[in-house]
Amino acid sequence: MYENVYKKLRDNTETDQKKALTQKELSAIFKNEGNPLEQSVISKIETKTVIPPTTSLDVLKAYAHHFNVTTDYLLGLRDTQTIDENIAMISKTTGLSENAIYTLKSLNGSSIDMLNFMLSDKELIYTFLDNMSLYVNNTYQIPCHYDSATQLYVPNEDTLSKKTFIASDKKQRYIALGKKQPEQICGQDVYETRLVPVSILESHAIRIIEKVIDKWKDKWKKKRGDTI
Repeated sequence: MYENVYKKLRDNTETDQKKALTQKELSAIFKNEGNPLEQSVISKIETKTVIPPTTSLDVLKAYAHHFNVTTDYLLGLRDTQTIDENIAMISKTTGLSENAIYTLKSLNGSSIDMLNFMLSDKELIYTFLDNMSLYVNNTYQIPCHYDSATQLYVPNEDTLSKKTFIASDKKQRYIALGKKQPEQICGQDVYETRLVPVSILESHAIRIIEKVIDKWKDKWKKKRGDTI
């Protein structure tokens, strides 16, 4: 589905300190910059759900000048906004967003050295990013077990059954958590799984114990009248 870049540019003017420009405010800015566009025109542009077959030169001029973007971006011919061809090429080659590239360019020497060090080990950086994605947005939430008949992981019918809930090897026992995949195999749903070590419960228990101790400490200080 086509993303309306004109609305996106206006929405992106929002910051932590102020709301995004309204269509009326943007119209006034365009007028002050010598590229007048009525609010009704901006509204019409932003309600487009497909790439306009033709876009007026006045519209392209106003948006390109104020937002410092290319007309190719406004016409949907390229994904990057920047007029810097080097940035556009890096984005196309690596898949990094323009904001990510500008952030990298702003890093100082020691930060770049650390980043180069991290990226030099492909296995470690893959593991780091993979698990970071789980931390930010965990989608493995379905208890599963391995079905030897189909040779697939399938959801547990009885989540209290150790027989179906626990996977194991010689050194460790695991809880299998899965997420449903869009494709099927022989008409059966497929689940991508992560095996979570049962021993992780020990470290979880330690964190809970630390919280309890902290609460005891706070209560003790309050009882004595100490400032926390």
